[in-house]
Amino acid sequence: MYFLVLTQTSSGHSHVRDCSKTPPVYPNTVVNTTQRLAKLREQMQNENLTAYIIPSTDAHGSEYVRQRDKRRKFISGFSGSAG
Repeated sequence: MYFLVLTQTSSGHSHVRDCSKTPPVYPNTVVNTTQRLAKLREQMQNENLTAYIIPSTDAHGSEYVRQRDKRRKFISGFSGSAG
């Protein structure tokens, strides 16, 4: 089974992820969050931590969060409104 995922950026440009090719072709906007999570888990293990909370809000609890404060999206790639 193959998937073709289309996304559109705020500038209106389309990015295509073509999974029918081997290896798959990823747009330049794709980030490997698996590596980020692995690094976080490694740091947690080094500090003897078993849990780490990543809030959806910024340091001020603002309703509208700037791009630089979207920590959950950075670490996991999830940009939805709940999670």
